[in-house]
Amino acid sequence: MKENKKILKRKEKGITLIALVITIIVLLILAGVSVAMLTGENGILSQARRAKNETEQKGEEELRRLTSLEAATNLENTIYSSVEEEKTVIIPAGFAVSKVEGENTIENGLVIIDSKGNEYVWIEVPKTTEIYNTAGTDIVDFTESDYEKIENDLHAYTYLYRNGTKYSDKYYSTETTGLTETDYNSLKKKMLRSVYQNAGFWISRYEIGVLEKRTSHSDISNLVPLSQKGLYPLTYVYCNEAEEIAARNNVEGYSSNIMFGVQWDLVLVYLEKNAEWETSNSSIIQEYLKEDSTSWGNYYDSTFMMNNGKYTQINNLDIWNIYTDNLEGCVKNKIKLSTTNRDNYSVLCTTGITEQNCKQNIYDLAGNVWEWTLEYSGDPDNPCSIRGGGFYHSGKNATANYRSYNPYVFEHNLFCAGFRIAMY
Repeated sequence: MKENKKILKRKEKGITLIALVITIIVLLILAGVSVAMLTGENGILSQARRAKNETEQKGEEELRRLTSLEAATNLENTIYSSVEEEKTVIIPAGFAVSKVEGENTIENGLVIIDSKGNEYVWIEVPKTTEIYNTAGTDIVDFTESDYEKIENDLHAYTYLYRNGTKYSDKYYSTETTGLTETDYNSLKKKMLRSVYQNAGFWISRYEIGVLEKRTSHSDISNLVPLSQKGLYPLTYVYCNEAEEIAARNNVEGYSSNIMFGVQWDLVLVYLEKNAEWETSNSSIIQEYLKEDSTSWGNYYDSTFMMNNGKYTQINNLDIWNIYTDNLEGCVKNKIKLSTTNRDNYSVLCTTGITEQNCKQNIYDLAGNVWEWTLEYSGDPDNPCSIRGGGFYHSGKNATANYRSYNPYVFEHNLFCAGFRIAMY
């Protein structure tokens, strides 16, 4: 009888252990289901994040709409003052300062929006004796000598990004620039004078875009320059055509053109000194600008998260994919992947597709499309200059600072040539 009780007890213990194991398994299953419900693609947390992002996005869109409505009522130039920074900026008629948080301070990159939704960013060039070492800060008459001094001082200020280049803001021909020699020199003087007097200038926040994609060189007569997020980059244009389109950006009292070389260099110095980088080490920041721009540009060897818009592959430029579409070895889960196979997986994006490639509220200055400038290369056979690198190149070989003139004089290579507008 005693032996039977022992056996019974052992059986009871065995049953308890089995029940415990089963319970643990059930709990693990429930935990797994709970985690999936919380963190999966359609999980509660993922849905909450999406809802939060959509709400914020709609909130920003509404603020931009309100800014555009305000811009339509601003019939004269206004003054934006920053009490904390003790700085002022003239806001052109027809524009208003963005109401979106992070876009309405000089420190972070002041953004203005017009009644049609075009956006521009202020590039500060402080009017100090440190910068204008030979010109001084009290020029009134602006003689030929004064203009020369201003230009030389700005070259000295941006010397790191000129690096002894033979490229210069010098007229070459009407055929290449779209300007007569008189118009070119007059525009250049106006630019230098404006930068000096106003302590900066405006540039389009985005590479200039269009609503309908372009797949070949074609008529430009009806093209209007737009600086907005989510547009097809305005490519397949020559330098003189880019200048012609840029001049259609009619803002009363202001000139608009593709950027002079010195303006591009000034933007780089502005980003060096003001943008938020991964480090505060100035030498490393300079390397991001002139040695390796992979981490903040669209190149074939870049990786970044897409937040909106569309993209197209180098070997199939007439087909554009939504940013959520997956392409093997190219884009996965909205992430543009790095690759060494540029001939198949280089990706051209619509304007402003990722926040990673935005510095001081300026998008895609590094990579995506090369940008025409009015700078003369010094080579009569290839006079037109392009800056900033392109999606079909490496971020180490075609940095934000990089100057080139070839091969974008040939029609079949214009797929990677666009531009940005300077307004002053």
